[in-house]
Amino acid sequence: MPELSLPFLTVTVLAPALGAFGVLRTKSASMARAIAAAAVGCSLLASCAALWEVTERGGGSLAEPWSLPSLGSAHPWFAADALNALALVVFAALALLTVLVAPRRDIGRPLLAQTLLLVSATQTVYATEHLLLLVVAWTLASLPLLIAKHPAVNGAAQSRAAALPRIALGSSTAALAGAVALIVNDAAAAGVTAPFSLSALKDGSSPGGTWAFALLMAAVLLGKGIFPMHSWVVSAFDRGPLLTASLLVNGHLGAFLVARVAIPVLPDVALRALPFLSDVALFTVLYTAVLALCEREPRRLFGLLLVGQASSILVGLESATEPGVTGALVHWIVVAASTTCLAAVYRLVETRVGGRITGDRFLGLAGSFPRLAVFFLVSGLALIGLPGTLGFCAEDLLIHGTLESHPQLGVALPIATALFAFHIFRLFAILFLGKRPSGLFGVPDALPRERFCLAAIVVFLVVTGVAPAWIVSQRAQAAGALVDNLRRANVASHPARTPQAPSLTP
Repeated sequence: MPELSLPFLTVTVLAPALGAFGVLRTKSASMARAIAAAAVGCSLLASCAALWEVTERGGGSLAEPWSLPSLGSAHPWFAADALNALALVVFAALALLTVLVAPRRDIGRPLLAQTLLLVSATQTVYATEHLLLLVVAWTLASLPLLIAKHPAVNGAAQSRAAALPRIALGSSTAALAGAVALIVNDAAAAGVTAPFSLSALKDGSSPGGTWAFALLMAAVLLGKGIFPMHSWVVSAFDRGPLLTASLLVNGHLGAFLVARVAIPVLPDVALRALPFLSDVALFTVLYTAVLALCEREPRRLFGLLLVGQASSILVGLESATEPGVTGALVHWIVVAASTTCLAAVYRLVETRVGGRITGDRFLGLAGSFPRLAVFFLVSGLALIGLPGTLGFCAEDLLIHGTLESHPQLGVALPIATALFAFHIFRLFAILFLGKRPSGLFGVPDALPRERFCLAAIVVFLVVTGVAPAWIVSQRAQAAGALVDNLRRANVASHPARTPQAPSLTP
């Protein structure tokens, strides 16, 4: 396998982890933020360098220029390709903006160190080719919510709701570990020389079979909050640290697990199971859109909004068409960027009004915080596909690419999109419309640091919406590889059948 010129992926993974150690050693909150920003900034620069090399070499897989004896030089521990290179950059950028924009009360040293650990673990999941390291990193990425302190709750039902994130994320980790154990055991029995290496298994040679795929999908459904496991995401947003929960969910590790492990390693099982899983994800999109009509609390409403939008990524990934998968991968970026901006604005408003927002009245904050209102509105409209933003391009590809395999999407997705647009307006109305309050004179609008971070996200969504060619072509390379895996499995199962699938290229 060709190699990167320098160990960029190692720096991408280790810089946030070393930053977490530095944050715990300092006693100054401002210094802790500076150390965290520098660490994530190093990770961002290294991931940008890896993306540049992958792009320059045509999108093929490039290994880290070192290896350990357990895998051998032919099977690296880290590799960058068209699928994960852009994901590494986007997540590092969003993590940096989250660290910079977080209010002071949200950057206590322990929570900031946990956030950096989450960043390091998520980048490891993206970059690693070693299945055991994948399981360890998946577990560490969930750690901030597993150990998060929640507000005191009254009643058994509320106590169970507060425990939902721990139950779901713990079960997701256990399911992934079981799937990896089955894949590795069967691969070793089949004579695969490096059974822990994804690069040795991506040709579909692992006979892990139905049970391994079922456990992988259990990890995906639990990790992403697909129905009926959606409640843990709502609970995490309702009671946990909002920005940390948003960063974890916006890693979209469940979707990445489908694209990195489930389809390349087990394509024959995936070909049979993905239509059913796509229907479950589509049902989740509709269900959360309808369920949110009954929700009044903004934090819970925001959690349902994110679950519904993230579920549509799985619908596209499981369409087995190149435009549909490309649309899903582009929508992944849109959801991550837009909801990060929405969560940041909401948290900034929450700290300025001095407490939890219940949603029982309009706060009328547009006059006091006009910049925050604009950032919230533009990012929200991009999330639901406003023309002129990247969201419009993503939804267009998603719908056109999945209509052939999922004709029900032509009815379901427009209904869900209309409902999500209504929920965005509800959130905006609660925060920014109504009579201007009298007790906020002297409370600042977006500070320069906050203004820069939020404007960067909004500008990205608009500029890439006006000129989306590079992002679409980059995502199309990854989509083509995934669809090819499914086509080969289809040909192997039906030798007399010639698969026909729409393509982005004439």
